[in-house]
Amino acid sequence: MIRRLLLALLLMGSSLRADAGFCTDIWYNILQSGQGCNVVQTDTFTFITFYTYDEDGNPTWVIATLDWDGVSSYRGDLIATTGTFFGIPWVGATEMTVGTATFAPSANNACEATLSYT
Repeated sequence: MIRRLLLALLLMGSSLRADAGFCTDIWYNILQSGQGCNVVQTDTFTFITFYTYDEDGNPTWVIATLDWDGVSSYRGDLIATTGTFFGIPWVGATEMTVGTATFAPSANNACEATLSYT
């Protein structure tokens, strides 16, 4: 019985740290239905996928690959991507750097961050 209790406590303790970052989530503005971003944050890298629309109203994907600056934020390139429709064989994608992005998690609130891009 003691062994089972110790094993249960050990297994519970090993599962405590299972997060991928405080701001990892899907973020959107309810007033701008149909667009937003997915954020995956780690200690030194953040990957953001923007799902939005271009000037002509076409669905557009843009990604940001951001590295920790060692102080207070993640910084990196904003990249527009295109590729093959998922229902046919993959023939490759094109990527074009279209700007920069900065993602700064709040020091006071784990549920807040500032995302800016050009």
